[in-house]
Amino acid sequence: MVTFVLSTLLASQPVFLASDINDYVKSLVTLPDGRVLFVDNDSNFWTVSCDSPGEKEEWISFWDYSADGWVDVIRVSWLSGSWDEERVCYAVTVTAGEGAHAPEMVLICDSDGSNAEPVALSFDVGSGPQFDFTMDSRFLYGNPVLSCSPDPESFIKLAAGVKEYPPADMIEIATGERSNHGGVLSDGYCPCPFSDIVSGASYPPSMIYDMNSSEVLLEVSDDESPVINKWVLPDAGLVTRGGSQFLRYADGTEISNPGGEVAVYAMLEDGRYFYSFDDGNTVFLAEINWDSFEGINPIEQPGLAGILRRRRTFAVQDDVLYFLRSDSLFCYSIVTD
Repeated sequence: MVTFVLSTLLASQPVFLASDINDYVKSLVTLPDGRVLFVDNDSNFWTVSCDSPGEKEEWISFWDYSADGWVDVIRVSWLSGSWDEERVCYAVTVTAGEGAHAPEMVLICDSDGSNAEPVALSFDVGSGPQFDFTMDSRFLYGNPVLSCSPDPESFIKLAAGVKEYPPADMIEIATGERSNHGGVLSDGYCPCPFSDIVSGASYPPSMIYDMNSSEVLLEVSDDESPVINKWVLPDAGLVTRGGSQFLRYADGTEISNPGGEVAVYAMLEDGRYFYSFDDGNTVFLAEINWDSFEGINPIEQPGLAGILRRRRTFAVQDDVLYFLRSDSLFCYSIVTD
């Protein structure tokens, strides 16, 4: 009886999972065990599941900062996960001593928090630090990466004007080898969640770039809007400019939206989207024919009416949508018929 009532509730409306979500980090990472990882305002990591609303479990990733020579860890400043859900990247502000600058230590670990390993130092600037995995989890790329190894001695030398490494924005996780992509990963770069291409190079981003081939795929001169507003395909995203919306491919092909503007919120692994034509007042789930901008056999999601917004944080796992609203985390079980 309890299971039936809960299933009915999940199918009809969002369910509250947790509050006090970190306003600075605002990230959700899905894990292989079906739980979602987030950071609270005290910089503690927690996981929660739609199967057990409100029941948080602490997630611990142990890194002995003092053994590596750091004096203290202050806060969490970044959180992201790999595409296969097996790895987690996070950054924490560390101190090298009284009066020293406080950089951001970037670490990677397994999805259960084990095997935490420093990979780079960064610093807090604009929307950064920001770091993302390539689809095969072989590389970690992001901005900014300090040109020194991730230890206090190297950091202090860097602060004193001694460089140990050339500029870099990508790290091969297994070897630690660094590479640089010439400033493409600018402040506020936007990775495509379905491939290894990004929009970047300036603010707003004006270039589509392939992180694997180190190739510029497309560059635009319009400095009033990003080259991509919202990624919706492995090689294409939506752009709105001058009141008109179109789909822009990385090869420069553009398809105009013949109807009302579509807002895409999140995408399932099977290629279906949560989307709306009236700014979230009515939300549907369906594949979208991007030649006509029409949903294919759309299914209305009444429990999401008036709740979703374009700039919210979303994560999808199996048939559940997780999203942040203000400082709270909710889940929504997808209506399938």
